[in-house]
Amino acid sequence: MGALLSYSIISGIVLFFCYLPYRWFMAGRKQLALNRAVLLLICGLSLMSPIIVSRLFAHDGNVEGLVELGDAYSRPISSEGGMEDVAIHKIILIKIILIAYAAGVACVALIYLVSIGRIASIAARSRREKVGVGDVMVYDDGNMEAFNFGNTIFISRSLYATDKRRMVLAHESAHVRLRHWVDLLLSQIVIGLQWYNPVAWMLKDSLKEIHEYQADESVIKQGVDPLDYQLFLVSAAFSSKFNLPANFLNAGNMRKRICMMNDNGEVGLRRLVAVSVIPFLALGLFACDLAPVKALIRQFNDYSFYEKSSDDEGAEDWVEYEGPNEELSIVKDAMVSDPSSGNFIGAEYADGRMALMQFINANIKYPEIAEANKKQGKVIISFQIAADGEVMSVGVNASADRWLDEEALRVCGMVSKFTPATLDGRPVESIYNLPITFKLPQE
Repeated sequence: MGALLSYSIISGIVLFFCYLPYRWFMAGRKQLALNRAVLLLICGLSLMSPIIVSRLFAHDGNVEGLVELGDAYSRPISSEGGMEDVAIHKIILIKIILIAYAAGVACVALIYLVSIGRIASIAARSRREKVGVGDVMVYDDGNMEAFNFGNTIFISRSLYATDKRRMVLAHESAHVRLRHWVDLLLSQIVIGLQWYNPVAWMLKDSLKEIHEYQADESVIKQGVDPLDYQLFLVSAAFSSKFNLPANFLNAGNMRKRICMMNDNGEVGLRRLVAVSVIPFLALGLFACDLAPVKALIRQFNDYSFYEKSSDDEGAEDWVEYEGPNEELSIVKDAMVSDPSSGNFIGAEYADGRMALMQFINANIKYPEIAEANKKQGKVIISFQIAADGEVMSVGVNASADRWLDEEALRVCGMVSKFTPATLDGRPVESIYNLPITFKLPQE
């Protein structure tokens, strides 16, 4: 879920920047096919942008610098207070955000499925007719006038029996012929991934608005009297609309629809404003590569639990890892007992000391923003270990720099299970402190 939220954040940033020029320069202008094409392009760019970002700004993840782990030590928790010197790790907040995001995605998906079920229910009790480019389902529900879903048109029995049937079927047939349902499906995918983003909902509304303009234009071109059609739309505006993934006859702002039908202005060079999406796309991609955005995304993308598989048998006391641009050195984390606390044996990583070193060695990176600002120093990370060995919380005991702290917390927050400390043979809660030193090469 963390990777999906990271994808959603990048996609949302690009969607915001690409939608701005449409909203400023194109919305409300009578260039319907172009506006629809631009909105669909924005949808596609939004969904593809995480791939574009990963290709444009790909790097090996290493920053030149030295990261050292000092000797870890463990102590029992005093009876006067718990983990008083350790801040609650932001991993709790990340979990809450991920749960909230997952719940939102699930709710949007559930609402959509319920809507599909309702359409299926209406279809099951309707009479099928074959008209023009699609099927017509005549139903008895008098609360709704007409709508379409896929290649099927739904119309109430009362409306189907009137002389307005021709206008209604011409309108809905235009939706079917132009395959507007594909646009709605694409925009629904965007909303499902970005339910928290108001721009995603605005994008769908803009598409539905264009759909109605195109359908109205098609009706007029078929010889229907514009005034009669507009009066009919005004009368239909008071019928009910439900939350269905469909285009309704009476959808949208009637004043805007009527004004668009009466707009005979020439488009001319106004079409050129569509290219304004390109520089705004570049701005969106650049924003995704900003260090704070990348740090936020990595917090979610890297959120996982370390699968324990290593074995420390025969491990050396000193481990060195050499990457393309960095060298990491990790010193054996000897456990230090507290002589004033009875026979105390400190907590230890469940898979052994070397496994913990190797895991941190493989995952920690010198933060790019810290390297750019020449930040270095020692961060002491404190784990609060429960009597059953579970990690209750992780925090910064001694800070060096915001970005160094966050990187140390990110990696240490992925560590999940310890062998608990014992005091006189009894498992007890304890504090496990791990110093991590970040150093930049000498210039």
